[in-house]
Amino acid sequence: MATAELGIPVIPVQSEGFKGTKKDGYSAACPGPGPAHRHRAHRGHRSSFREHPGRLQTSPGEIWVIRAYLERMGVEVVATMTGDGRVDTIRLAHGAKLNIVQCAGSMTSVAKLMKEKYGIPYVQVSFFGLEDCADALYQIAKHFGDPEMLRRTKEIVKAETEAVLPELARIRKDLEGKKAALYVGGAFKAFSW
Repeated sequence: MATAELGIPVIPVQSEGFKGTKKDGYSAACPGPGPAHRHRAHRGHRSSFREHPGRLQTSPGEIWVIRAYLERMGVEVVATMTGDGRVDTIRLAHGAKLNIVQCAGSMTSVAKLMKEKYGIPYVQVSFFGLEDCADALYQIAKHFGDPEMLRRTKEIVKAETEAVLPELARIRKDLEGKKAALYVGGAFKAFSW
């Protein structure tokens, strides 16, 4: 009814309201017999996709930076399930060749559902820190099994690491012997840090 009244796609999420934890909110939207993503998100047809060996869907909130790395690797990002995701691109998500899950709390259930329904594998990664970011990019490149993509990924990791290490050394020197507090968006991110 809301779709007809407003003239835009509306994805229903059955939830009793402000109750429970952030994780309870994820559970209301993602798993179960009628989650939002199962209910409306995957309405396109596989035949409408141009096949691409590096097609994937990704869900980290830092997508603006990560997307640039993926594109340099030769990976086409078809959908993002982040704060700036769009219904029209989420509808294309079932055409992905790989799901990348950073926020395990909110997206693992969707990735499992898509693996079951569409046969799309997924990897759980972290883009927090140099080592984790490099490992994530290598996991993605290795999944596709493309030697040229792996070569490009190694070049990206090398270049980005070489660019950031001098800045980290400068910051480390400025902060040596001092105490600092790191405020991040939520307890789960704090644990990651």
